[in-house]
Amino acid sequence: MYIDVTINTDDERIGELARRYWELTDEGTFVYSVAELASEFGIKSHQVTKVVKENASAYRTDITCSSCDECYLLTKRTDATQPFYRLVPRHEDWTCEDCLEEEVQVQRDFERYNAEKSKSHSLAQRVICWEADVRHQVYLLAFLKHSGDESLSRILPLGNNRLDLLAPTTEMTFEVVRQLLHNDLISVDPNSPEGAYFVNDDVEFRLYLERCAWLITTFFNQDNAELGEQGIDGPALYAVLDKHLSSDQFLKDNIDDIQEIAWEVVEQEAVAFLEYVLKERGLPQRFGEMTHHVLRKALEEYSLAQVYRMIWQAARNASDYLVRNRVPKQQAANTIPRSIDGYMERARANEWEVSPFRRNFNLPQSVLARVVFNQILGTDDGGFHTPLHSLFGKEQLQGCSQSD
Repeated sequence: MYIDVTINTDDERIGELARRYWELTDEGTFVYSVAELASEFGIKSHQVTKVVKENASAYRTDITCSSCDECYLLTKRTDATQPFYRLVPRHEDWTCEDCLEEEVQVQRDFERYNAEKSKSHSLAQRVICWEADVRHQVYLLAFLKHSGDESLSRILPLGNNRLDLLAPTTEMTFEVVRQLLHNDLISVDPNSPEGAYFVNDDVEFRLYLERCAWLITTFFNQDNAELGEQGIDGPALYAVLDKHLSSDQFLKDNIDDIQEIAWEVVEQEAVAFLEYVLKERGLPQRFGEMTHHVLRKALEEYSLAQVYRMIWQAARNASDYLVRNRVPKQQAANTIPRSIDGYMERARANEWEVSPFRRNFNLPQSVLARVVFNQILGTDDGGFHTPLHSLFGKEQLQGCSQSD
């Protein structure tokens, strides 16, 4: 083992102190103790290490950086006598701090390049908001309302808004963002918080949807699209889109699409409440197609507020079953769809008036639901209080179903 000492002072006496401080015998032990050096050089023992560190650097020549061949910098005296594997477990693959920082910077530059490339691709598609699917127009307005910054020049990360939900469930929230992204109405903002996007080991560009900030890549007319990035006008897009989706003509022209979105939102609201009550009772929130089928069946006949009561009652029954019979928690949770189905059958046979629940404080109406039910359909949380078959009945939407 050999220690390479670099002297950083013109004081020969201090330089000699540093060389002796790091000098080793052939057996790998120190030639001089700190006390001996302090006595010989007239320095207090507790000051020797400080003086040496300030005026010299020592390196172990048996440990070198795999990238630049720089030797291992010793930060304390005992490291000079330690076996290499205690300092760097795989010394043949050891990389110095400078090279690590450079690798990190190169990786960040490459990730940013991919983000810029993604943005350029989306802008090149020249998506005009009026030409986008109705679903995507609704999603874009809801996303702007939920996460648009004050200037509407960019869309902030989803996690920044702790007051509102974009969609009833996390799954649907991510699906809204994915559809807007994949259809080039938005792109990832290269200035997103660090770690929001990355390039994996397979050189694939990946995003954390909740952490990313976004850029609007949707144009509100053809003239602006011809200008490229300079033609993006967030405030104008928001104002025109907000007015367009509030018009009777938009509802009249797209009633089938709006009804489809409304059904999806309400079903996800029911799923979100089911997950909530199961979590409250310590039951697993894993359910499959049978549960979704029963919830859809219930929503075809009852309002979401009434279905809330069925879900709450089914969860209570499952909890009682768990305690009474000491069965596995998943087995108890699996009784939920049958319990809801049985409740509906008894309510129908006995002509019960199912009492509605109030909206849960912890599950407020999502922004997407407000756009669909309050803004487009002109109701006050109609998707919660009114059965969808009534909300979309001819008497409610008579003006929209009449032909010109």
